[in-house]
Parts: sequence; structure tokens; C-alpha cells
Amino acid sequence: MYNANPQFSRLVGACLGAALIFVASTGSAQENSDERSQNSAELTIRVTDIQQQQGNLNIAVIRSPEDYERFMSPPKEGQDGPEPSQGVVTPVTSDEVRAVIQDLSPGPCLVLLYHDLNDNGRMDTGFLGIPTEPYASSTGKRGRFGPPSWKKGMFELSVGSNELIISLD
Repeated sequence: MYNANPQFSRLVGACLGAALIFVASTGSAQENSDERSQNSAELTIRVTDIQQQQGNLNIAVIRSPEDYERFMSPPKEGQDGPEPSQGVVTPVTSDEVRAVIQDLSPGPCLVLLYHDLNDNGRMDTGFLGIPTEPYASSTGKRGRFGPPSWKKGMFELSVGSNELIISLD
């Protein structure tokens, strides 16, 4: 009859227990990931009619009226501006640029973008704050003095693949 060392038995037992916990948590994480991907949205943003092939396209995805209001508020002295819910910076190398944002939750969404021609990380404006770099929104609408309101610029993001075509013309 084989009589194992008790310390060795405890070590093997602990290793097996840890392995079972790892396998169980990995399966659970995989299930959560699968469930999240089945209920999530992917947004492909295709920006067309880009006049100059230089700089970057800065794209902001905003998910609520409150986030939009906060995003559009000018930063306080010495502070950086507010961040979008999600965003991406894409180099401009042709007259059309594609950006894909994954794992978004379905629901209301607004996209704002501008072409940062000189790659300084901000939208340049002239006298009176009028933008000197091209900009656009998800619905193509503009407000009287700038971007559209949340209500006029938002659209519904649905589960699965979504494509948004925005012209900078």
C-alpha cells in the first residue's frame, strides 16, 4: 500500500483546487465575454471627402446628453478639456478614412470629429472662435454657431455592426 507524504498531498490538492478555480473562472469569463459581444455594438465610422491628406482625424463618441454637455463645455483655466465616452485618433493618408470602435453598448450615440490638419491635438479656431479646421457630426447637421445639439446630432446604435458615413465636404 502506497502512503503519500502529507505535505505533498496538500500541495497536490492545493494545485488541483487552484486549477479548478482557474478553469471555472476562465469559463465564466469566456461566457461573460461571449454574452457581452452578443449584446454589444460595433461602429465603423467612414469619413469621406477629406480634402488634405495630412494630420489626424480626431473622433469622439459621446453616449448621453450629460456627457455631451460636459464634453462641449470649455475647460477651466489650466485644465485639459473633458474626455469623450470613447474616442480614436486616426492618421489621414487618403481622402477617406475608416475607424472601427468595438464593444459599445447599444443606445443613443453622437459622433463628433475634426481634421487636425497641423497635428497639434486641438481644434484650431480663428477670431470669434470659428473653427479653421474641418469638422462634422454623426448626422451631418450643424448648429447655428457650431456643432448640433444632442437631439439633432444623436442616432441609435443597435446590437451588432453599425456603419456611419460622414462627409467632411
